[in-house]
Amino acid sequence: MTITEQDTLLFNNLFKKIYQQLPSLDSTKDYWFVRAQKGLFFESFLTGGYIAIGWNYITLEDLKRLDEDAIKGKIKEFDNRIEKPGSAYKQMIKFANSLKIGDIVIVPSESPNNFLVGEITSEPYTESESNIESASNVCPFNKRMNVHWFGFIPNRDIDSQLYKLVYSGHTITDANAYKKFINRGLYDTYIDHDHMSITFKVQEENNIDAFEYSTFLHTVLQMVNVVKESDELKDEKVVLRTNVQSEGPIELLGHPEILIPVLVFIILLTGGIAFRNLIKRNGANFEVDSKLGKFKAQLNSDGDEAIKKAQANKINAEAIALLVDKGMSPEFEGATSKLDIKAPEVATKILRDELLESPKEVEE
Repeated sequence: MTITEQDTLLFNNLFKKIYQQLPSLDSTKDYWFVRAQKGLFFESFLTGGYIAIGWNYITLEDLKRLDEDAIKGKIKEFDNRIEKPGSAYKQMIKFANSLKIGDIVIVPSESPNNFLVGEITSEPYTESESNIESASNVCPFNKRMNVHWFGFIPNRDIDSQLYKLVYSGHTITDANAYKKFINRGLYDTYIDHDHMSITFKVQEENNIDAFEYSTFLHTVLQMVNVVKESDELKDEKVVLRTNVQSEGPIELLGHPEILIPVLVFIILLTGGIAFRNLIKRNGANFEVDSKLGKFKAQLNSDGDEAIKKAQANKINAEAIALLVDKGMSPEFEGATSKLDIKAPEVATKILRDELLESPKEVEE
């Protein structure tokens, strides 16, 4: 089948919207796991937009001007029940000196844990007693930092590796070694500088069929190679991370110009009739023939001068043509269904919203 410039423009627009609207993360930042008194102050941190640490009798000024021995002595003076004042001192120093504006913090709720994730937006400060007493939340800790919360990782999406942080026991723990698990749990699709992460979720609860699993992986990686061959990014590495026994993630990491076309095609191919109807409302046609393992795309907007005048991106055009020519095997659709694979929600929503945004009338 021949892909026209108009067909290509439809997909180029979808690619562009995905790239512009996907969450953007910066994994060069430091990540910190900050407890909320076993989750007791989780809601306080969330509603108040901050994190905090205890030992109110040790002030931020104390931490600046007193040495370790003096601080430990003051801790013993106020609370002789603390067996390891040195540990408390280290946690307070870390809070005051190590956590910086722009760093990412992860706060666990009470068990079963959900994780709250946000970005530090202020230097450490001391909250006034009057504000603490008048607040609707219950956290009494006055050494605080403001945080912009941007999402949750629900318990069901927490990678088992992250429980090492939960069991660490410290008030504040360096979480840099767990960035990839935190990012993947927070967003099933995101951009990190010039790289992109896509996570498909296998939701089959029973033992995974080896043939269906390998079919899905093989087909997706074939599509990756098709795009790479049409691009100037042939030497770009695409990484696969997977941890599937029953339910589990299948993650692809690579350059956005490689992964975005693949992602869009998989969502459209597996999105069923609802997506096809949305595309028709936009003046286009997108049909899948599962028996032949092919699909066709046609744009029906000959009268749209803006589309006529626009120029298709050559690289994307070649990728689209090759993917259309390659098609989709019936086995891939079957594997997706039998493994109950969930396409990335973030990207699916962007595509759906884009297709709903400016529907064009289509003659029946």
